[in-house]
Amino acid sequence: MKVVWLSQYNILELLPQIKLNREEILHSSSWIHTLSHQLALNKEIELHIITYSQLVEATQMIKKNGIHFHVIKYNFPFTKKGFPWYFPLDKLTAYYSFSKKAQKIIDKIGPDVLHVHGTEGGYFLPTLKTRVPCIISIQGIIGEIVKLEPNVSAYLQVFYEKYAIRNGKYFGCRTNFDSQYVKRTNPNAVILNLPEAMNKVFFEQQWKAPPGLSMLYVGSVIRRKGIEDLIYALYKLKESFPTIKLKIIGSGTKKYHEKLMGIIKNLNLQSNIFWLGNKSAAEVATELSNSSLFVLPSLIDNSPNCLVEAMAVGVPSIATSVGGITSLVDDKYDGMLFEKHNIDELVRVIKILAKDLELQHTLSINGRKKALKENFPSKVAEIYIAAYKSIIA
Repeated sequence: MKVVWLSQYNILELLPQIKLNREEILHSSSWIHTLSHQLALNKEIELHIITYSQLVEATQMIKKNGIHFHVIKYNFPFTKKGFPWYFPLDKLTAYYSFSKKAQKIIDKIGPDVLHVHGTEGGYFLPTLKTRVPCIISIQGIIGEIVKLEPNVSAYLQVFYEKYAIRNGKYFGCRTNFDSQYVKRTNPNAVILNLPEAMNKVFFEQQWKAPPGLSMLYVGSVIRRKGIEDLIYALYKLKESFPTIKLKIIGSGTKKYHEKLMGIIKNLNLQSNIFWLGNKSAAEVATELSNSSLFVLPSLIDNSPNCLVEAMAVGVPSIATSVGGITSLVDDKYDGMLFEKHNIDELVRVIKILAKDLELQHTLSINGRKKALKENFPSKVAEIYIAAYKSIIA
């Protein structure tokens, strides 16, 4: 069975075989890597991944770890850079250059099934002129994100997202939030439950309550992740827990970081907050296992992998009841939920957990069980293979 994925991919993982013009920090795309490696272990699958990047010297095809990678050179004309948000030429041209190259690769491979991961880029467009059955997996929902982060590039991408959903047939969803969004746009859509596969390192670590009270945040340091609310909650918690710690894994823009540092200084929290920067999956798993609580105060999210990773490790997890998070967390059973922007409620929930060791244990055990059942790589791979066979048939 020939399977072609069209997806973002951290091409730094393809070094040294791949030839780059330079290196940059890229999104880890860990769930893509984990599942692709697991699928490649199955001898009945021939997996091809088509992706694009401005970092490659030229369009290249390599084979690594049993996977055929087709990396298309795609950049702003006459530069070695990507497409800036203020001049989104990729979207204005309907991803024309990428689509034409990808279509030729698809025709040459002759796949049995196509799988597009995410509506954030133009990865769906090359599939329009083929009769090969295609699944579109929903990741972030641009139509919802743009309400909090409006810009020209995002509004243009909403058009392509809607276009993909209207013209697609099969959709990989993981929450009520994304499946309902698809159904509102395309009532005839066929919804397939396709969970994400978490890196095995998160199942190899197991949480044990550390001394003191420490909270961990993992993710992009951006406004829509609600990190300002978490900082203000920390300020209120400091009165009851003077030595409380907040560890932050992730990065953002210099401008937003400076804004946060101003807030932290005004609240005199410099000694309570620790910026850990970007970390590998193994390092994140270690930090999770050594933290009292994981907190995700997102203002909007579909199925944040950082939350599932925390549950896999077993650290008691707290998150906002927004978007698809309510499909991932059963409140007070395998995690705790609170209303977005409700800082007092967040403080209350943290205080309850800090004092209730039995509740901590319950959330830890049940959260880990859920992740093992729904997100362990080999189990997820079986679900995907069954879905591919089903739509081919």
